[in-house]
Parts: sequence; C-alpha cells; structure tokens
Amino acid sequence: MFKRNHTFTASVFICRLCSVIGLLLLVQQSWADTAEIYPGDSIAVAVSSLSPGDTLIVHQGTYNEDGRITFNVAGTQALPVLVTGAANEAKPLINGTNPNHNVMVVEGNVSYLTIRGLEITGTGDGINLNGNIHHVTLEDNHVHDVTGVGLNFRSSMNNLLVRRNHIHDTHDTAEGMYIGCNNSACRVTDSIFEKNLVHDTGSSADDSQGDGIELKQGSYNNIIRDNVIFNTRWPCILLYGTDGNPQNIVEGNVVWNCGDSAMQIQGEAIVRNNILINTSGAGEGFVSMNHQSSVTNLQVVNNTIIGASGAQCMVLRSWSDKPNMVVANNALYCEGNSALDFVNGSSGVTVANNVVVGSVSGAGGGTIQGRGTAQDFIGASAFNVWPSADSPLRGAANSTLTPTDDFNKSSRISPSDVGAYEADSSASNPGWAVQEAFKQLGPGDFTAPAPPTNLTVD
Repeated sequence: MFKRNHTFTASVFICRLCSVIGLLLLVQQSWADTAEIYPGDSIAVAVSSLSPGDTLIVHQGTYNEDGRITFNVAGTQALPVLVTGAANEAKPLINGTNPNHNVMVVEGNVSYLTIRGLEITGTGDGINLNGNIHHVTLEDNHVHDVTGVGLNFRSSMNNLLVRRNHIHDTHDTAEGMYIGCNNSACRVTDSIFEKNLVHDTGSSADDSQGDGIELKQGSYNNIIRDNVIFNTRWPCILLYGTDGNPQNIVEGNVVWNCGDSAMQIQGEAIVRNNILINTSGAGEGFVSMNHQSSVTNLQVVNNTIIGASGAQCMVLRSWSDKPNMVVANNALYCEGNSALDFVNGSSGVTVANNVVVGSVSGAGGGTIQGRGTAQDFIGASAFNVWPSADSPLRGAANSTLTPTDDFNKSSRISPSDVGAYEADSSASNPGWAVQEAFKQLGPGDFTAPAPPTNLTVD
C-alpha cells in the first residue's frame, strides 16, 4: 500500500525599497511528496507518477515486476528526485521478469534524479539510460544476474555520478558498464564513475564480450577512479579516444584476472596510480593501440603492473611521433616476458624512470632495472604491492612527471616513488588492502552524500 506524506516549504523574500518605507513580503509555496511502497505494490506504477521534488522510499522485500519500470522525470537543482531503499533495511530486490525489455529504463528528459540502495536483477540491462539526461546519480545499487549489461549509458548525457555500485554476473555483450556509443554516435561527458565493485562479467560461453567498464569513442572529460574490477571476459577497463576534446582520467583503480588485456586505452587520457595484478597470460597488462581513432595525447604514469606467468606488462603500438605521449614512473614486473614493448618505436615519446623486470623493446632508454617481484614488494603474491624497504622503486621517480598523490590519495613527497604507491618511510601499507571488496579511502567513504548539483571534472 502506498504511504504518502506531503512536505510544505516556504521562502520569504524581504525587499527594502529606498524610495518607499515598508516591507514587501513574498511567499513562494511548493509541494513535495514522499511516497513509500512495500512488496505487493508496483514499483513501475510508483515511478511513473514521480514529479520534481518527490522522494520514493522502497521498503525491503521482493518486487517481481513484469511491467516496464520507466523513469521520465525532470527534477531541478532545487527540487531533485530521489528513489531509494529504506534506511536501516536490506536492499529491496527488484526482479524484472519480462524478456521484452530491460529491468529499469531512464529515458526522455531526465535530470536531477538519484537512484540509490536498490538490488536489481532479471531480464535485459539492469539500468538502461537513453535520452536527454543530465545530473543523474546511481549510487549504492547491487546489479547482478541480468541477461544484459549492468549499467548501460546509450545516449549523449552529462554530469552523471555513478558511485559504489556492485555489479556482477552480466550476460550477452555483458559489460559491467557500457558508456557512450561506437564511433562517437553519442557522447557521455563531464561525469564521474568511482568506487564501484565490478566482477564476473561475461561469465557464460554465450557472452560475446564482458568488459568491466567500457568508455566509447568521443566521450570526454570523465573520471574513472577507485574502482575494483576482476574476473572479466574482456578487458577490465577499456577506453577509446575523445575526438580532440578534453582528456578522460583513469586513476586509483585496481584490476586483476582480466580477460584479453587488463587495461586497454586508445588515447587522450591520463592514466595514473592504477594497480594491475596477475594479468592473464593471454593478453597484456596495459595495451594502447589505434582503435576507431589514432592513439594520441596519452600520459601513463605511476602505475604498478604485475604480470602472471607468460604475460606482457605494457605493449604500446603506433606511438612513434604521436603528440603528448608519456610513459613514466611505472613499475612493470613481468618476469620471463616483456616488461615494456614499443611496437613501431618510441620516437618523440617521453619515456622516463620506469622500473622494469622483464625485457624492454623499442624504448631507447627511460628504464631502471628491478630485482624481482618477490624482492621489490612486500607481498605481491597476496596482492600487496607495497614497495619493500630496499626496493628500487623508492625515491626513483622523475619528480617533474609525478602526480600529486598516490593510490591511497596520500601526498607524494620528493624524491617520490615509482609505481602506484608513495611508500615514503612506511614499512607497510597504511591504506586500504587490495581485496574483493569496495575500495575504501577513509572512515567517511560510505556516507551517502546529497545528490550532486553541479559536477565538475578537475
């Protein structure tokens, strides 16, 4: 049964007129609804009646929904719309049972909408966004066992905040997140994808792809950071170029057991402070090559890549004489294989202070010899790639190419370290330990924030 509460808000504006003694009192009234639904109610019906300023609270339990759950509401900065699980309850399970459409669809003119705290499963994509969309937040949702993509962003949209979603067991093309369109047919811009947990994408032999997070050609000025991604059928993170628009940023992510390559970045991006562990022997740890457009304007700095047996750490194709290309301060440990391979050469590329274990080809300098994975990290076999006390990574970075902080968001101190961590004088990692869980950077990391009003990417 629906339970609906009305909230009255009034704002009073007082204006003093210099030529008139007195006060003018203006009262502006607006009505905002808070509705609550329970198992047995239709979430599709409840969502269809949302208006600017509304809050819909979905209580715990299972909602088997054969109808199409469609969000089409234009909230405003002053009157945002919130759909959320109930506080202090288990996430409500939204089970889409109709094979003819996705579980949830955000379409049309949609703005200032937050979808938070839901568990989503069933047929099609978990949430499919397609329309004139901006200022939408997807947060703290659990999307799993869907027959399509987890979160699918398939039109031009901007100012998205996609945070702390747990996505796994996706199928068909099977991406955890599919962002944008092939060949710049649509573009996602000025958005943040952070602190998500994505794994087991494309787990069936019938699934054609299964990237963790894929950002398509032409999408720009986005941040992909602090995500934990593992057990994917295709690359854990796959980025194309921006068509000359502002770069995307990929930072602070940790990935492992990725199909094909761990991370594939075409260009026009800053890639820093990422950890790639135990990459598959079938692919590379990090690869960059022409794909729908040419590689260009790509800076890859202070990443740590630990290769499994037979894997290559970093393979860079067609980089020679391309503008603004940098490979610096990376820890590349692929014992018995290739640590750094410039296919077609590295003319004009800035290559500096990379510590390598494994062969190097086409670099012409810019590398420092490491000793071995077991010696230079305190526990790489247990996913702990903190530099050991006497590691050659310590103090070996090129300071002019070093980011201001590291994987833990700790400030780097000159002389700074090679790789994703700034060890300083610490013997052990004081931050979050790499594990099959959300990355957590501090005590307040899981406090639900207010919906964003004006996101900017810096």
